[in-house]
Amino acid sequence: MKVQRRQDQVVDWLSRDGETIVLARRSIVRLSDVGAAVFALTERPVDIEDLARGLEAEFGPPGSGSALAATTDAVTELVRHGVVRRSE
Repeated sequence: MKVQRRQDQVVDWLSRDGETIVLARRSIVRLSDVGAAVFALTERPVDIEDLARGLEAEFGPPGSGSALAATTDAVTELVRHGVVRRSE
């Protein structure tokens, strides 16, 4: 599975002082550190496995479970908010 930022839904975004806010067509979303990293790493389509490795390199292994499972959970939340999309 690949993940990519929703260019059609994201109007603008701002990162400042460790905070990232995304202005989507229907909402404003404040991203966590992990969410902001997913957003930054998905300007172009990226395999979720590669994304998980990148997040693990940046943040270290998750407290429980696998990096892939934690990444999938983060992506699911961002899909729900219309910030990223999945593709096969």
